[in-house]
Amino acid sequence: MIIQDLVLEEGVYKAIISAIHEGPMVTTKRGPCSTIEVEFELENMVGSLKRKRQRYLAFASNRALRQVFLSALGGYPTIMDANLLIGRSCLVEVKHNRSDSTGKLFANVAEVYPSGSEDGKEIKNPDYPEGAFETSAHR
Repeated sequence: MIIQDLVLEEGVYKAIISAIHEGPMVTTKRGPCSTIEVEFELENMVGSLKRKRQRYLAFASNRALRQVFLSALGGYPTIMDANLLIGRSCLVEVKHNRSDSTGKLFANVAEVYPSGSEDGKEIKNPDYPEGAFETSAHR
């Protein structure tokens, strides 16, 4: 039997920012830089496909990180406190990248959009009926 890692399908998903984690220090062309990891909880997804973490360089002029703030908060705060993002809704676009060294396929958050911008985007979240995954222990 072949066991494969589940990889989230490419596309746009409804999500809530569920947590912010301090990431590792990384070395960039400009020197060492701290990172943060934004954890997205994807609506109606189950198991290992429910949560998606994306790492961002933690500096205010980072375009990708600024887009997360803009999409989740509707604007840029005076102080970019990442904890303001927790609990905010958004859309995330997942794209695949393959490792050159190992060949492993990764599903990365490529873009973050405001939650009200579904127009023209095919949303990939399954539409399960309420309580579809409850067991007698959950009731």
